[in-house]
Amino acid sequence: MDDQEKVNRALVRIAAMRDNLKAEPDHERKFDERHVADFHHALDHLEQAGFDVAEFRVPDERLEHEFRGSNAEREFWSKERYIDRTMFMMRIESVLMLFDLSAQTERKHPIGFHGPRS
Repeated sequence: MDDQEKVNRALVRIAAMRDNLKAEPDHERKFDERHVADFHHALDHLEQAGFDVAEFRVPDERLEHEFRGSNAEREFWSKERYIDRTMFMMRIESVLMLFDLSAQTERKHPIGFHGPRS
């Protein structure tokens, strides 16, 4: 797969993720770590194509286990880890906005592709 194909696939995947996660009910205040893994996989494609998108990755410390309850003997926490909805959506939107700005620059300078290359 060539670099442009990797970029196209990554951006389509991120845009679909944004659209589907936005459709989740508002009471879903957190998303589980599977969504973060999918997002990171898309970022991997962008990095393989030469783009510096490391700052958009979700740091491991942002993923937290959810408190499920307790009894007199112990607390119960989820096995899965979760990320705050707002923080995750900001990262997704930021990547898409970055490439949208790059595309606007490209239209002003039609020769070559201008993006946030590392």
